[in-house]
Amino acid sequence: MNRLPRLLVCCLLTWFLWRLLGVLDVTLPLLLYRLLALPAVTGQLGAMSVRVQELTRRYPAEGSHHAFKGHSIEVLEDDTRQPWLRASDVRKVLPDLPRDAVLRQRLGAGAATRRDASGLWLRAQDLADSLAASQAMQTIRFRHWIERDIVCPARRRLELRR
Repeated sequence: MNRLPRLLVCCLLTWFLWRLLGVLDVTLPLLLYRLLALPAVTGQLGAMSVRVQELTRRYPAEGSHHAFKGHSIEVLEDDTRQPWLRASDVRKVLPDLPRDAVLRQRLGAGAATRRDASGLWLRAQDLADSLAASQAMQTIRFRHWIERDIVCPARRRLELRR
């Protein structure tokens, strides 16, 4: 029997028994649901779990997207659980951010390219430290956002894993 007709039969029988026997006798409809509807529901749940597993294999959740004042910023973690921000996303927030060559020179190992992602990536802690000298309000707000939403949660996750 198909799933939808089973559910319809259960609903119709429950309504009929409720009208016939009243509210107090619910044991018979519960047995009907157990016999007719439960296989349909468990089949649906099984199919949904298989679909979720397929989607998680297809789209790995390695990185995470954050937003600062409407600007999407992609954040990835490396093997040591350090967060890295995509430089092109940071430039959308801070247009006066130096060019890639200057960032590589200033940040040293804190600016690198990744094999699995395109473009230049900046280690969040190093970027926040380099932005500390700036007096521009947007830069100060962005630095506080990095520390509050990116660096501190990553540090807490790292401490919890130890």
